[in-house]
Amino acid sequence: MIPSSKDGTQGLHRVICLRPEGKHYNDSNQQNLTHSFHNNQIITGSYDDTLSYWDVRMIQAPVQQEVLPVGGGVWRLAFHPSRADLLAVAAMYAGAFVIKDRQIITHFASHESMVYGIDWIWGTDQVISCSFYDQICHHWAACEI
Repeated sequence: MIPSSKDGTQGLHRVICLRPEGKHYNDSNQQNLTHSFHNNQIITGSYDDTLSYWDVRMIQAPVQQEVLPVGGGVWRLAFHPSRADLLAVAAMYAGAFVIKDRQIITHFASHESMVYGIDWIWGTDQVISCSFYDQICHHWAACEI
């Protein structure tokens, strides 16, 4: 589990659960920051539009950082369930985005308030995003993929 805070600090915690039959297992890669195809890679987003790529085997500093010009702060990230090159981004004040190979390929700007939720519709290249104050969900296509 990798919780983060407003001041940009993060912690890496290994979560060990006890199953009823008494066996231990590591449940730490069941969070939405873990990369779907590379278990040791995670990505985080921040209010300053920075995406940070991490390797959990050396968590002291990100492997790569880049500013994503979304203009609203990164609130939620969702990896495509079957394509390693696609990432959906809920960017609060600027709408929703689809990133391919670390480049913006789609901007969805039909929300009328802050975009806080985003995810892929399983088995498709469709995205669903939701906004906070107007409580609206939109279903849209991730173009040019």
